[in-house]
Amino acid sequence: MKRFLFIGHDATRTGAPMLLLHFLRWSKVHNPDWKTDLLLLCGGELEDEYRKVADVFVLPQNPDRTILRRGIGLLKRKTGVKPKSRVPKLPPFHRTYDTVIGNTVVALEHLEFFKQKGFTTVCWVHELEYTVKSFFSLERFVEISNNADKFIIGSKAVGKFLKDLGIKKETNLVYDFSDTPDPGTVYDTAAEKKRLGIPDDAFVVLGSGTIEWRKGIDLFLQIAVRITAAYPHIYFVWVGGKVGDRDLEYDRIQYDFKRLDLDGRVIFVDSRKDFHAFFAVMNVFALTS
Repeated sequence: MKRFLFIGHDATRTGAPMLLLHFLRWSKVHNPDWKTDLLLLCGGELEDEYRKVADVFVLPQNPDRTILRRGIGLLKRKTGVKPKSRVPKLPPFHRTYDTVIGNTVVALEHLEFFKQKGFTTVCWVHELEYTVKSFFSLERFVEISNNADKFIIGSKAVGKFLKDLGIKKETNLVYDFSDTPDPGTVYDTAAEKKRLGIPDDAFVVLGSGTIEWRKGIDLFLQIAVRITAAYPHIYFVWVGGKVGDRDLEYDRIQYDFKRLDLDGRVIFVDSRKDFHAFFAVMNVFALTS
């Protein structure tokens, strides 16, 4: 029997946490003899789903201290001061693991605790430079990369990013994936369009992700302005919302959105649990990364 520990930065219904959930579900089916623990640095709506496939531990949070840290971090970013990374106190794990896998670069600092205990450590990296720099300086990132014995990379671009920084660790390329419904599944697309207030014969363009610049939401709105002015049967729908301390960026996008003359042709929808049924109404997928 092998025992693994995964470290997730949170349990929100966003990309990396969802990818981890898909993997843990797949692993439970294909590796029934594996014992899997999951340490969440922060909780979220996926916790109950995670508990079906792993023993879950959520790092205790002090709300007042969290708010204070966010405020200090925002002030430092505005003044150009790089905040120092701090590792929250980890619970006293007494279990022995064959491998500890940190999902996303946020987990890199926490791998140090387990590497010092002699466990094999792996970091599953999905992020590129812009996102990494929102958590660490590049110098700090290179330094803490030593906490991982090897890396799983989500794309060749991630591998190039690590190589360009001079990080010489073994890497394994595993493309991100999601679960898929049965090909024969039939969805009531007319009912879904009705709920959205979209005509049944409308052509629908979809964008998906948290509402922030790196997901291309600004370009999505610019394209929508031009297309909807020329084609009255086309509607644009963005699935996703604000997450955690990204509220400011969300508010900026909403500020622009409210001042565009789109006549209800662009619709924002919060993250969805029943996303397969929802995506079925779309004609074009605007893929974001």
